[in-house]
Amino acid sequence: MSERPTSLVVLVTAPSETAALDLGRRLVDERLAACANVVPAVTSIFVWEGKREEVSEALLLIKTRSERYAALQQRVLELHPYSVPECWRWPSRPARRPISDGSKTRLPLRGGERADKNDLINAVAAHGLSKRQSASVVESLFTIIFRCFEKGEDVKIVGFGHFRIRQKLSRRGRTRRRATASRSPRARC
Repeated sequence: MSERPTSLVVLVTAPSETAALDLGRRLVDERLAACANVVPAVTSIFVWEGKREEVSEALLLIKTRSERYAALQQRVLELHPYSVPECWRWPSRPARRPISDGSKTRLPLRGGERADKNDLINAVAAHGLSKRQSASVVESLFTIIFRCFEKGEDVKIVGFGHFRIRQKLSRRGRTRRRATASRSPRARC
């Protein structure tokens, strides 16, 4: 039985933010890392050739999988400007789901289709929560949104949508059954 792949966090320092960005981009582009974060302007204190050194560097936090670590380490050694770059690794467990391979879970919708509550619950469950936990998350979100509407507030979810209740004026229309003109009442929607 094979062992499940482990997520790793790998720390690498670089002489500058630019060098860290270049290295991070290469590792992600070559699919050796799922993600690379650059922390600029860290101060490193260490002993080099018998003398204490204190230098400004950038820290690269790399997220990868254990099966990719050997190739990642080799690539860091090839690309890094230091003659002896540090490459520290630690096993990690993501809070909800393992590191992805670059694909994201999406709602199973095509242009113009709509998602119902079960679609949302299933999409949340795909990120490692149980169906019961996912239902609770979705239900809580709707409860918060409806409470805002009851107070007359708009709801903005950045990157998702802007929701508000507005008054629709009464309008004339035709009913399908009678094919006669009718007037729809004013409504809040």
